Amino acid sequence: MLSFQTHPEEVKEMQSIINSGKFFSVTFLKLDGSIRYVNGKKIAYQNTSPETELRGKFDRLPHNILSVWDNNKTDERTGNKGQYISVKLDRLLYFKSGIFIRDFTEENQNAIQSANITPEMIQQVKNKMRIDRIIQEEIESIIKKYGKT
Repeated sequence: MLSFQTHPEEVKEMQSIINSGKFFSVTFLKLDGSIRYVNGKKIAYQNTSPETELRGKFDRLPHNILSVWDNNKTDERTGNKGQYISVKLDRLLYFKSGIFIRDFTEENQNAIQSANITPEMIQQVKNKMRIDRIIQEEIESIIKKYGKT
């Protein structure tokens, strides 16, 4: 199971990419078992709440949550496109930004099995995110640059 404790370096890398302003894609399982794709880029959050409204500080670490900006989600209150969402790390399948690609399907097998996700469905996700193609292009680029070993 993927968590802050079991994979601290990978989580830090993902948080670093999210906070850098680079575009990224995340695929995860929602609690209802459906697969969700998110394309995002960090946006400066602007608080529109009145100053009199008190907000508690939410610690994501014990809840195993990664906070990401979803470019396609519409804010129900304002109607504006884009909103922060929470992704449970133990339900994360893939994270991609440029050639930085992480596959967490092995770590999160319990969530995949409980959602009745088949290997064919996982392959469809990889195809949609073009993960295999990006990896193949990177390998070809390395071979071209350094020759076959």
